[in-house]
Amino acid sequence: MDPLVLIPGSLCTEELWEHQAKHLSAGREVYIPSIAEHDSVTKTAEHILNSVPGTFSLAGLSLGGIIAMEIMKLQPERVDRLALLDTNPNPPTPEQIKGWNSQQQGIQDRQFDRIVEEQFIPAVLYEKEKNEPAQEITRKMAAEIGEDGFFQQLEANKGRPGFLEDLLDIQCPVLVMAGRQDALCNNQIHQLMAAHITGAKLVFIEECGHLSPIEQPQAVTAAMACWLQEECTIGGRYVCQ
Repeated sequence: MDPLVLIPGSLCTEELWEHQAKHLSAGREVYIPSIAEHDSVTKTAEHILNSVPGTFSLAGLSLGGIIAMEIMKLQPERVDRLALLDTNPNPPTPEQIKGWNSQQQGIQDRQFDRIVEEQFIPAVLYEKEKNEPAQEITRKMAAEIGEDGFFQQLEANKGRPGFLEDLLDIQCPVLVMAGRQDALCNNQIHQLMAAHITGAKLVFIEECGHLSPIEQPQAVTAAMACWLQEECTIGGRYVCQ
């Protein structure tokens, strides 16, 4: 079987995908690249393409999903199937850029820990007070990425392009999935993505925010297992049984 590439989002490490990597690795290699080294989506996408051999199945969450869309733009022939989780195909808004500039200034002012606790965790986790394990994983991942890595990721996000028109060209099987209560990338964004991709399957995970692989790991893994098992057919259409 082709390898499975799982791209994490901002302030996330391979631990984001721990449950999925464990349960979806039978008979295939799993690659989980770091996305904290480059200040552009294109540079990170090119690095991943140069690091993984041949063709592969590709999944990305949040900024990782944006990088996955850039990979589809650069070398679509290498991707057998695609999963886009809790992500956004649109270019950043002026309001988003303003917020990211503010966070970068906060990083320079040594306010990284405050940003993680007061801004990042409340935004990415649904009812965070009820999910202490997800909180702890999120804190740990953020600490591992650190302020320099986050600064690079913010810079990459600020310069990202839009991908809606590129989605129209995708021909492989595609899973579009998000937490129903994702406050950063809402349901409408995912419905829009699915509408632009021929045969895309749209899945919403209940009682779940932006970091779906750690908030509802079993549900996310089950949907991805179905996505990986289905055979490619004309137009990328497939059905989970």
